[in-house]
Amino acid sequence: MGRVLRVSMLGTLLLLLMAPVAFADWDQGDPHKMHYPQLPDEMGWDVYGTWPFILADDWKCSETGRVKEIHFWGSWMHGWEGQIHLFNLKIFSDIPADPPQVPYSRPGELLWEAQIPIFEVIVREMEPFPQGWYNPSNGEVFPEDHVTWYQYNIFLPDELWFWQQEGTIYWLCISAVVEVPQETQWGWKSTGDHWNDDAVWGIDDPPYGWIDIWEPYRQQSLDLAFVITGGEETCCMPPIRGNVDYDPGDVIDISDLVYLVDYMFNGGPAPPCFEEADVNADGSLDIADLVHLVDYMFTGGPQPLPCFPR
Repeated sequence: MGRVLRVSMLGTLLLLLMAPVAFADWDQGDPHKMHYPQLPDEMGWDVYGTWPFILADDWKCSETGRVKEIHFWGSWMHGWEGQIHLFNLKIFSDIPADPPQVPYSRPGELLWEAQIPIFEVIVREMEPFPQGWYNPSNGEVFPEDHVTWYQYNIFLPDELWFWQQEGTIYWLCISAVVEVPQETQWGWKSTGDHWNDDAVWGIDDPPYGWIDIWEPYRQQSLDLAFVITGGEETCCMPPIRGNVDYDPGDVIDISDLVYLVDYMFNGGPAPPCFEEADVNADGSLDIADLVHLVDYMFTGGPQPLPCFPR
């Protein structure tokens, strides 16, 4: 009987076109895990950050826990939009300023890095407004250069979550790998919310050669717009995922399968714990999670992935 149920369900699933459940983006007032969100300056600059040129700005962790989401803003020089292949992300420790030798703080030890393909990034077009372009490496400045700009939202899969400690200063480094960098150049947007020290630029080749960035027309620091968030801390009950309906006994049974099908295909309630429903731990809820759960329950297939941390 179990085999008949499995075959019937798999047949139904294969007939359905099911896209992964989409994440949202970030809005002012949503949770964060940094000193405060550095919001985009609508009248600010998009600072050249096309790989191999890289940009970095610092933040102070306000709550111990995992970095699960990274949100930032940017756009294209002259409004000539190219094709982004991926965002190259890095997190560094902090080296405090040491005047007079080095009068500004800068990134230190590389702690974490990831390459995020553009198809895994949620891109949100912002309200059009005149944007300036600034390349600190050669002093190139174009006021009111373009009007289109975007918010980029990255929701990291749990195997890429970064653990941060309250009160510690870290540096976020971002660059965009684009199709034709000689013709289309992407920039990271500046913020009016100054914190601690200037942003810096460098070349993606250790020791990077970090140089601090100043506003092109005003003798003041330039910072970059980004938000570090942690989402909800893990609610997964060890040892493994699969308790989709989140019953207190952590029993994985047919009710979990029914709950997940109802959510995905019938507009039923969302799983109380995303991680329990993300059976294969790939960071999304889709048909692969259903197939994995069916295989485990009815054919002795591999068990769901462990709760985080591994």
